[in-house]
Amino acid sequence: MFGHNLTLSVALARMDAHGGQEETVLVSLPRAVSFDLAFDPLRIDPVSALGVGGLGPQVRSLFRRLFASRVVPEHVLRATGTSHARGALLHGPPGTGKTTLARAIARFVGAHVQAVSGPEVMSKFVGDSEAKVRALFAPAEESYRRLGAAAPLHLLILDEADSLFAKRSGLGASDAPAQRLYDNVVNQFLAKMDGAEEATPNLLVIALTNRMSLLDPAVLRPGRLEVHVEVPYPSAAGRAEILQLHTQPLREAGMLGPDVDIAALSGAPTQGLSGADIAGAVRDAAAHARAGG
Repeated sequence: MFGHNLTLSVALARMDAHGGQEETVLVSLPRAVSFDLAFDPLRIDPVSALGVGGLGPQVRSLFRRLFASRVVPEHVLRATGTSHARGALLHGPPGTGKTTLARAIARFVGAHVQAVSGPEVMSKFVGDSEAKVRALFAPAEESYRRLGAAAPLHLLILDEADSLFAKRSGLGASDAPAQRLYDNVVNQFLAKMDGAEEATPNLLVIALTNRMSLLDPAVLRPGRLEVHVEVPYPSAAGRAEILQLHTQPLREAGMLGPDVDIAALSGAPTQGLSGADIAGAVRDAAAHARAGG
């Protein structure tokens, strides 16, 4: 199901809402259950493997929660009573790398990617939004009908998820038509996710939002978008990784001055900046240098 040959070291963990490890749970397997142990999601280097900086804890949490079970043979899953996580929510301020992270993971695992933003799904025509939700699941459903267990992984990325999954009780009586629209979209999504274990086990949904508090709680329950990973503004170490990544082409081209101090720049000068802010600053500096400034 993956584009890379990944196998698993058998250790599961419960994570807190911020992607941090709360408790490690070792799975005791029957003697008859055995398989190759090589892939450890905690040892993935996000910079070299995915080309993203400042998101090490988030990458490791996502790989452990979303992909560990997907590289395990079916007989091992049955023996341990384990099932795949069907969805995740990446939440945090704008520009912190949620979309970049989701797409980088998709490339790494060789998934078929379908990306859509919430406003693209919503429609003023009766029944159209619900039909668009069903259509999002159709490629994975068709692939699984044709290929069964050999079907490739399909990754559905839903950006601006708060515009799709607004709380069903969060609108006033004067907004009854809009409330019905949101209710219908949420209900249709829940119905498709609840049937995903049998109809589309080859589908993984990653939703993105800047405002997790606006989402209907039912969408975030187990079996739906159950893995919640916060993507905050980067720390000083994270900013250093981001700066290294974005200045590397300049360094290789001999355009980076010897006095550029990444460690110093990753401190106070970039404190409070997002990854997108830092990338933009590097582009601006490079353009200024090329212009002879």
